Amino acid sequence: MKRFSGLNVNTAKKIMLDVGAFFVNADVSQGYAANVTAGKRIGATQGGGTFAANPETHYIKVDGMPENTKGMLVLDGWKPTLELKMLEQDADNVKRALGAAKSATETLGEQSYTKVSPKEEFEDSDYLQNVAYAGKIKGSNFPVWIVLSNAVSFGGLSWSFTDKSETTSDVTFNGHYSVGEGDEISAPPFDIYIPDDITTAQAQAAIDKAVVK
Repeated sequence: MKRFSGLNVNTAKKIMLDVGAFFVNADVSQGYAANVTAGKRIGATQGGGTFAANPETHYIKVDGMPENTKGMLVLDGWKPTLELKMLEQDADNVKRALGAAKSATETLGEQSYTKVSPKEEFEDSDYLQNVAYAGKIKGSNFPVWIVLSNAVSFGGLSWSFTDKSETTSDVTFNGHYSVGEGDEISAPPFDIYIPDDITTAQAQAAIDKAVVK
């Protein structure tokens, strides 16, 4: 019996799987293993994450014409976000969740602490170079990369404390445009890298490189 479906012989190679890992200030050109070795991972999550890239648009209004006329749609910009449920609550992650925050070492009694405190405003140093996601796509030994540039969280921090459960923090990183030389605005602040089809030899090389020593 003929079935009507989008399934084809390459479908299984194009399905994204599992949770993946999140990174801060990743150098994606160096690959997954190098960024793990460099300590760029944010840490464990519980409940995964969500990526969204939402365009901001408006129509040019012309008298006597329908608003949604082809060619009249203007793209004003992009607002990309990467949300994750962080399980590891160390000082770095707490500071990243707060966004506009500072940290300092302080001793309470005989115990050394890292004190994280909110600030009155955002500074350039609060923006991370990038926040990145690396995930598995079936049929490839190379990860899918999603990279948000000039990322910062401004959604605050919320913790729940209950029996027989772990405390997580829902953190949403927002990508931002930047202004460079000559007051030029940057490209939209996110990129998505999808691995191309590769040969068997390339696949084996990727496996060998991906082993974290």
